[in-house]
Amino acid sequence: MRNQPPIRGGHATPPAQLPELTSTPLDCQTAFQHIADHAIRDIRRHHPAACQRDAEAIHGMRIALTQLRAAVAFFAPITHDRVWPLLKRELAWLNSELGKARDCHVTLIYAAQLDPDWVQSGNCSLVQASAECDRLAAQALCSSRYQRWIAAVSRWIVNGPWIQEALPGHRMESAASYGERRFRHWKKTLLRNGRELRALSSGQMHRLRIKAKRFRYMADAFEKLGMLSPAWTGTAYDGAKRIHRALGDLRDLKRLRKAGRGRPPGYGKRKRALLKEAADALRRSAPRGK
Repeated sequence: MRNQPPIRGGHATPPAQLPELTSTPLDCQTAFQHIADHAIRDIRRHHPAACQRDAEAIHGMRIALTQLRAAVAFFAPITHDRVWPLLKRELAWLNSELGKARDCHVTLIYAAQLDPDWVQSGNCSLVQASAECDRLAAQALCSSRYQRWIAAVSRWIVNGPWIQEALPGHRMESAASYGERRFRHWKKTLLRNGRELRALSSGQMHRLRIKAKRFRYMADAFEKLGMLSPAWTGTAYDGAKRIHRALGDLRDLKRLRKAGRGRPPGYGKRKRALLKEAADALRRSAPRGK
């Protein structure tokens, strides 16, 4: 396979285990490690079924990959070291392979829901494309390249260079204090980037959807650790879920139009409804008086 990563080592030796969580307030290092480790565990849990081309397992792996990327981005002051760019590049490769398969799955479901007759009238290529993407995804998951990456990223979470390179004050800061500032910043960025939603390009909408998804996933992660305060996110959490869903459906709708023979039935009406849903979510998430 081309562009193999300069990541050494196989998967024979299991990574060191993280210590159990205690009731002691968590610092940023410990919080990040447990959030990231949870994502890795989900990736490993879904891996066998995903290798058998199970659609839900592929979807589960993609969610876990996004959760890992969200955690690294959220704790960026401590996690960005010399190794992460290499791991991130391989994560992007894996996410791309799984994403192609997932996109095909969703497109087929979406097409059937809109109008099964439209799907049958000359769009059988969607089914063929989905089968090929499933095959390529399974090939990637069964590769030594994947095994090297999952072993390397597991080691990196527990004992990567970032632990020595990050300033002790950043690593040992209270995760609750840091999280409050970070969630407020992410919320402000999400609302700012969503202004004039209808004027955004497809690329800008895609980035807005990713921001909403990461906001939502990190809020869920902090809640699982018992550290999330509703005051940090306000109405932005529900808004992020709605934005993520609406812009995701809009992306699927546009992909269906490109994959099929022209616009599917009700395309324009559905597109307007999804844009309205996302705009309404942004409006309701903004502080009153803004």
